[in-house]
Amino acid sequence: MKYVRGTIVAAATVAGVAGVLALNPNGPDAATGQGDGEPQPNGVSESDARTEEAAAPVTATYTGTAYPTRWGSIQLAATVTDGVLTDITFVSLPTDSRSARINEFAAPALVEEALTIQSADVDTISGATWTSEGFRYSLQSILEQSGL
Repeated sequence: MKYVRGTIVAAATVAGVAGVLALNPNGPDAATGQGDGEPQPNGVSESDARTEEAAAPVTATYTGTAYPTRWGSIQLAATVTDGVLTDITFVSLPTDSRSARINEFAAPALVEEALTIQSADVDTISGATWTSEGFRYSLQSILEQSGL
């Protein structure tokens, strides 16, 4: 369902840009007679440059809510590009020796699963219950902030 929303948003954006271009195919300078469509020094015409600018990906980074445990808090930061979760990092993670051993295998597995399913509904990793719970909690707050 998360992919569907991103696809719909992307399709609507493309349709909107196409509609604007259909109404004014020569760009914003057509009414003033400026911008003759001649190639610029870099070899890109003005209209091509405007199209490239309009197609630039929208990227934002969000910081999730910290999840406190008795060993320390778990908090994530995530990058969303064009409505797709593209990167997840840990802002804070318990570092005591036992937690460090657990998180060495649990943290990358949780990140990989979340990026694959584009959701905070990751499975709990055996032996890393608190890490899994904190990961879900912090990631869910990011998804809510970003509108995913």
